Amino acid sequence: MFYAPIYKMTDATDATDATDAIQLQKNDKRVRKHTAQMLPPGITQSMMKKYVVYYREMMVLKNGKQQSREYFKVESHPKLTKPWVSSKSGKISLIEKLTHANQVVMDLENTNNNNDHDHDYDHDDSAVNNEEDSICKRWSKHLPKYTMLRVIRKTSTEIIMVLIFDRKDTINGTRMTGAYTFSRAVNDKEVEKTTISLALQHLRDKLREKYGIDILSP
Repeated sequence: MFYAPIYKMTDATDATDATDAIQLQKNDKRVRKHTAQMLPPGITQSMMKKYVVYYREMMVLKNGKQQSREYFKVESHPKLTKPWVSSKSGKISLIEKLTHANQVVMDLENTNNNNDHDHDYDHDDSAVNNEEDSICKRWSKHLPKYTMLRVIRKTSTEIIMVLIFDRKDTINGTRMTGAYTFSRAVNDKEVEKTTISLALQHLRDKLREKYGIDILSP
């Protein structure tokens, strides 16, 4: 399928006035959110860490139909030499993309070596997708309802995964979400079951505290 970009709705850092853009990059998220584009339903500013920005692109396909693409960027972080961009795939939910972007910011804050971090955050979608296919297929039938397992990053030493709970009430429009990020060593599949089981317990505790629900109850 071929498509060409028609336009992009951008956040304040793409303002036409370059001076304003530089000044906005120096401000914190509380300032930037007043001029950023409207967030989609189910996503609030409080869910987004500083430096995480929401983008929405409208594309026109070869058949003339329009299609939107939504994703997040990590921008203007002092440890980034260029913006980090989440997946733009429509097969991945927006909450998953946001979870990944937030995790990138958390990892950056805990990283002291700029060179290491630059290497880690160069995208290798094929490596991540292959690992996700393998792990997620093994666990798809064993996870609680509304819970998903995703591989969000792979380095030479570890696989970073996230458990995501995403339940939307179509009657009253409310949404319950939660995520827990964890990792295992690349060559240590023997501990995978234990690692994911512990991660489920952590996610369970977070959701019980936040919503009073138990995802592991029968």
